[in-house]
Amino acid sequence: MPQAAIDTQEFPLQVTAHDGVWVAVCDPIGLVTEADSFEELTRRVWAIAPELAELNGYRLRPGALRLRFEHVETEPLPQRA
Repeated sequence: MPQAAIDTQEFPLQVTAHDGVWVAVCDPIGLVTEADSFEELTRRVWAIAPELAELNGYRLRPGALRLRFEHVETEPLPQRA
């Protein structure tokens, strides 16, 4: 018997930025992508995440995919002379 589709599934994405490159990683669905801005990164993620979730065995109803973008920054260390 086929597995029923899930109503809602949330996946965390770790977002980092370094030297003007934004990177998103989501291990459960095998997602890794990068872009030049956060806005472009979110567009790229949404373009590939539904298919990656399906390819990794998640049966989701349309509109059931939820992505939590987690970006944490720390204060940069002072530059030494």
